Amino acid sequence: MGVHGLWHLLQSTGRPVTLESLEGKVLAVDVSMWMHQLMKGMRDSHGNPVPNAHLIGLYHRICKLLYYRIKPVFVFDGGVPALKKQTTDELIDLQKVLEVENTELHNTRNQQDRMATSLTEQMNIEAQELVRLFGLPYVVSPMEAEAQCAFLDLTSQTNGTVTDDSDIWLFGGRNVYKNLFNSKRHVEWFRFEDFEKQLFLTREKLVNMALVCGSDYTPGIHNAGPVAAMEIMGEFPAPGLRSLQLFKQWWDEAQTKVKVQETKVKIKLRKLVINEGFPSEAVVDAYMNPTVDESREDFSWGRPDLDLLRQYAKNRFGWNKEKIDESLLPVMKQINAKQDSQLRMTQFFPSEMTESRKLKSQRVRRVINVIRSSPNKKLRVAPPAGKSKTQKSKGLGGFVLKTSSAVEEPRVDLSESSEDGFSDSIVDDEILANIDLSSLQQKDIKSRNKSTKSQPKKRRNVKS
Repeated sequence: MGVHGLWHLLQSTGRPVTLESLEGKVLAVDVSMWMHQLMKGMRDSHGNPVPNAHLIGLYHRICKLLYYRIKPVFVFDGGVPALKKQTTDELIDLQKVLEVENTELHNTRNQQDRMATSLTEQMNIEAQELVRLFGLPYVVSPMEAEAQCAFLDLTSQTNGTVTDDSDIWLFGGRNVYKNLFNSKRHVEWFRFEDFEKQLFLTREKLVNMALVCGSDYTPGIHNAGPVAAMEIMGEFPAPGLRSLQLFKQWWDEAQTKVKVQETKVKIKLRKLVINEGFPSEAVVDAYMNPTVDESREDFSWGRPDLDLLRQYAKNRFGWNKEKIDESLLPVMKQINAKQDSQLRMTQFFPSEMTESRKLKSQRVRRVINVIRSSPNKKLRVAPPAGKSKTQKSKGLGGFVLKTSSAVEEPRVDLSESSEDGFSDSIVDDEILANIDLSSLQQKDIKSRNKSTKSQPKKRRNVKS
């Protein structure tokens, strides 16, 4: 999901952190993406979809977040932007053509998979009911959940977003946490200011990268990945979309001219096949001015209703009381724990690594050096005003952001290396969580705020 291959490019800027260091943080969660992943990932021993997979997985993940005293705000998708629907329809049409030669059994299985991974309004209602029983707030976005999460981050209503969708950066997100439910990887914290400083990537350049590499909103250029996109912007330095417009103008002329002496990069770029309409201003507008709920109401967190959660799990999952309490009681114990007088060391020194990480791709190092020396590297273009649900108003690009300098930025080693391990393929690092909180070692984790019995405040567009 998101810009094809972008996470691999940004990997060197990630900061490994501990779950304990996230205590007290308010994190937005793209719950719609979670449910898609869970329905695709949960299968029985025969490979068939597990009933209520989206609710079982959501239940376990909520338990883990609350166990570590993270304060989640769940964000649900509302509508589907026209550009995204158009791109999806094109892919579906292509898939239908390819499936013509498949066997009847294969077609039947694909149909079952599509049904199993399609979110319905009823599924969202069921998930919202579960979130309410845990005493947690949620928002229903007018359109994309990722755009809403970015808005909450930009306006300091949250401390970041839990997501694997790289579109979050193009919508204006500033902080992202990954791998919270992957036992084989460290939790990683990505900050926009880190790769802006180290990779010279601005929000406008990331949108340009989507136009080249492809994303949910555009098919991009065939066989062009994020490094190729950076090379294009390095060869044709200009602010915003103008960089790609200059590239397209050169490419059109290059197709009709006899080859002349060119740089190695331009020789490769000449061979690309560009679709009509590239670069699309509509795609730029969709990312820079998304439709979001601009409410600033305060969020509130209540206490999980233990009795109702037991009844919910019994009815929905068929679990007995013992199985339910294996996950719920450790969570309640953490919530009820009294705050110690001695503060934890991680409150003063967050557990994270800031040592140098080597960029393996020589192509990336070369293009960064080109961009660094470009006279246009400091150019910034203020995005146009955003669109609210009912009227035009200040968009995501219009907010003044305050960044903290208290945390040392990760250093990206640009020294030469003979190894070039970069790949433009998407890295799928999401592994289904199967959490047994009763087996977690008890740690000295303190409560930042006393629990309250008040119900979470509902936001507008949320069905009660």
